Amino acid sequence: MIGNSNNEVSYTKIVNAKAPSFDYGHDGGGIELFGTMDNIKIHDNWIENTVGFIEAGGYKNSLTNISITNNVSLNNNGFVDIHNGGGSFASTFKNVDVSHNTVIEQNNAAKQMASIFLDSAHQAGQISVHDNAIYLNAGDSFFKQSGDYHYDNVFYRNSNATHLYNDWGMTLNAGETFATLTPAGTASIVQAVAAQSGGAGSTLVAATQVGLTPASSVPLPPVPLPPVVSAPAPSLPAVPTPVPVPAPAPAPAPAPVKLARTDVAVVDGNRITSTYDASGTLTNKVVLHADKSRDVYASAITGKDYTSSYTSYDSTGKAVLLESFRTDGSLVMKKAFGADTTTETYDAAGTLTNRTVQHADKSREVYVGGVVGKEYAATSTSYDKVGKIVLQEQFRDDGSLIMRKVIGLETNTKTFDAGGALTSETQLHADKSKDVFLSSISGKSYTAEHDSYGANGKLEFVDRTNLDGSHTQTAYQANQTLTSTADVADTFKSFGSNTFVFAAGFGKDVIEGFHAGSGRGHDTLWLDKSEIADFASLKSHISASGSDTLISLSATDTILLKNILPASLTEVDFAFEDHGLLHA
Repeated sequence: MIGNSNNEVSYTKIVNAKAPSFDYGHDGGGIELFGTMDNIKIHDNWIENTVGFIEAGGYKNSLTNISITNNVSLNNNGFVDIHNGGGSFASTFKNVDVSHNTVIEQNNAAKQMASIFLDSAHQAGQISVHDNAIYLNAGDSFFKQSGDYHYDNVFYRNSNATHLYNDWGMTLNAGETFATLTPAGTASIVQAVAAQSGGAGSTLVAATQVGLTPASSVPLPPVPLPPVVSAPAPSLPAVPTPVPVPAPAPAPAPAPVKLARTDVAVVDGNRITSTYDASGTLTNKVVLHADKSRDVYASAITGKDYTSSYTSYDSTGKAVLLESFRTDGSLVMKKAFGADTTTETYDAAGTLTNRTVQHADKSREVYVGGVVGKEYAATSTSYDKVGKIVLQEQFRDDGSLIMRKVIGLETNTKTFDAGGALTSETQLHADKSKDVFLSSISGKSYTAEHDSYGANGKLEFVDRTNLDGSHTQTAYQANQTLTSTADVADTFKSFGSNTFVFAAGFGKDVIEGFHAGSGRGHDTLWLDKSEIADFASLKSHISASGSDTLISLSATDTILLKNILPASLTEVDFAFEDHGLLHA
């Protein structure tokens, strides 16, 4: 039991520290903190088969700056019991650090209480539980109280009845995982947990297996006996003196064992706790700042795609930055927490392979780099708050844009060449019809093309921009509307039952395959009322031109109907619309 400040318990092995109890069946335990105290260090201890590794409380006392690090707790029916509220032993706690411990319960029952037991809900600044490896064979839960006071722990859970929290909650905090323990040959369970926890847990594995054997079990060296000499009897002949038998040499003393250690220093007001393994390698460093923010460095990590990590916490204990590194120091992953959470991953060459920005409203952007085997080297995808894609982009190695797709009620897709010029644009409408615009065309008689498709997927018309700036418009279905391009010559090709629109200033146009007359499938010319008011006024503007018909609305606006005679035209072949409607 510890009852006052500035005490340390280290490099100690405690086994079977329990006795029968009328109240509890068995009682006892490894270490007890009771009363007001400050600056307590409990590290590098092995405690086994007791009733709890440590219990802390008092009679409304204050316990501050308690460090419980790098210990092994084996089959103690509980690890940490903190009386932070409620009951006769309630006390106040501040800055209790529980880190890099290995906790193993092989014999606990299904109704066993939580391994880390807080009487009352956690309050900010009370306790921090991190970088521990905890194995429960059964038992109710790892923690009694939920909260953000724990992080970067590995939990081995062998029963579906075991929950993270006593309230059946299962939500992990930052850096935490549920894991399955794989037997490792003849290795003990402590060694197996240490090998598979990726830097979490205690480094006190080799030392406890070799160097903490109880003194009573160490064999004593044999003691050499003096030589025996027989005295001659007076009445008997002399007997030869026996030759002394040399005693065996003393057994050599056990070789000294290097133990893991934890050093604590205060530099410029910062409390620095450094943990080393038995070989002297730094495995963990915690820098606690005056404002209670802290930086945590972990190294010599095995079994992961990184060998070291850095985590920064603000004064409330929330993680604000997490980074992991390879052996050569190159960055593997970076995660920044805030209003938005940004996660980045990098390959060994330092190339950004993924960036995810998660917003508070659950919308997010995902960037993927280092893509091989595609015409693009990177992609960017935006999701709305319900997880639907709203934007997709593809990029070349040099960062230039290849494709952008905007998704909503309608979908717009654009592609670009290496010089940044637009090469195509597709507008997919809500009714599944679409318009495709091709541009920057080379090696053809035209430089641009507009293709229109119906909701059934069939091509309806094509409008090509020729090298000289004129247009060729072709209808492939009935009931299509083709509009003359202002100030340039258009050549139209009719399918039948088509409408041709001519606003004032349309130029000199030609229609091939015009269906004249009033019969089924005839075409219709929409003319601008500002140029011609009605069919009666139009008649004087219609004339024959060889086997064709020429309609002259002005010196610059004419329509030539190929292979159509004026007499075949009827009033139903024309419609006269207000100028504003034709430009709508």
